Formats: sequence, C-alpha cells, structure tokens
Amino acid sequence: MCLIDPTDPDDCFSTGETCSTTEENVVDIFYFDPNDDFSCQQRCSENSRCNYWSQFLLETYGSITNKCFLFKDCDETEPCIECITGESDD
Repeated sequence: MCLIDPTDPDDCFSTGETCSTTEENVVDIFYFDPNDDFSCQQRCSENSRCNYWSQFLLETYGSITNKCFLFKDCDETEPCIECITGESDD
C-alpha cells in the first residue's frame, strides 16, 4: 500500500507527478478528508477500470480536501506539486 510518507517514496509509484489528466484517461474523481491517506487507493482497487491513482491536498474557499483522481493508464505523466501517485492494489 502506498501511504503519504515523503520519507519513504519507494512505497509509491511516483511523487511529484501524476498520470495524464485527459478526459479519456480519468476514470473518476473523489474528495476526501485531508487526513484520509488510504481511500483514494482503495477506491482505485475497487474499480475494475482503474489501474492508477493520484491524490493531493487542495485548498478551496478556505477549506482543505484531499482530491483523488482514478486513471486507466499512466503511460504519460504530468508534473504535480506534492501529489502521490500509485498503482491499483489488484
């Protein structure tokens, strides 16, 4: 399992980049509590179309949430500040 732990980046597929966020590649988007560091990967594992996921903290209107993207593939990547990207547990 890939946990948000910057001291151990080997647990994750990538830190600092995300899979391509094209409409064809994004399976779903979720928002979780900012302290929730496992639901994004769990949602990916539960979705048969999801093979990769990325999450990052997002501040909007003074509120912080954990934004989660589920992806079909990760052949192309994009830079992402302070995001965590991992593979499905399946």
